[in-house]
Amino acid sequence: SDAISYKDKGIIFPASPNTGKTMMISRLRNREGVEFFGDDFAIIGNGQLFSFPSDFSVYKYHFDFFPELKDTAASTKIKKASFERALVLFIRSLPIKKAIKRLANAIGYEYLMGGEYLKIPAKNLIRAEKIGKQLPLAVAVLLEKYDGGELKEESITAKAVAREMADILKLEWKDSLPVLFLLSRAKILDADAFFNAIEQIFSKELAELKMQKVFLPTRIKNEERTDQLEQFLEKEVFFTIKKNK
Repeated sequence: SDAISYKDKGIIFPASPNTGKTMMISRLRNREGVEFFGDDFAIIGNGQLFSFPSDFSVYKYHFDFFPELKDTAASTKIKKASFERALVLFIRSLPIKKAIKRLANAIGYEYLMGGEYLKIPAKNLIRAEKIGKQLPLAVAVLLEKYDGGELKEESITAKAVAREMADILKLEWKDSLPVLFLLSRAKILDADAFFNAIEQIFSKELAELKMQKVFLPTRIKNEERTDQLEQFLEKEVFFTIKKNK
């Protein structure tokens, strides 16, 4: 989930990977009244949203949305992705891959994930004064792509959002799931109970929020899709927050 605030009200965007969250943040990051709380990860609890400005996962097509990255070392690096992708895939096949990654981090090497994207520190893309700290959580906007040409929206229950958020976590944790289910088969841990507990926690945290599900069309260009999402947020989320101030 990505997270921002608008006029001191927290907004989370649960979504699967490659849904367009980073492009949305790139568009909203300098907007008046908006603060950044997290990209890919958001921390919520007791009705509050907490800042977790982890590194951005920046793909080549994101460089159009972050112009400050053009003609930088990051730009040069992403252009050489084909060679590095082959190298990283080879390293991933080695038993010592974790040690190699730790060594890369220790020497300040910006690890290119499989030759596909770079990890860019949030502070390089978001001004310090635009990074939030803690405030009340008010809105959840679930994002999902669909085969169409226009943005669509529908109302959704807290229980349904919680279920989809649990499924998104499974996608994010796909590399760890085999271990989890192995422990479950050995009766050391009950995987189903674990994910049911997560879903119940989400349901409780989302119960008082305004919630909507937005379907993002895939038949149009990234920039046009981001335009439609920004227009939706202005009309249905930001306007409501301003009205209720």
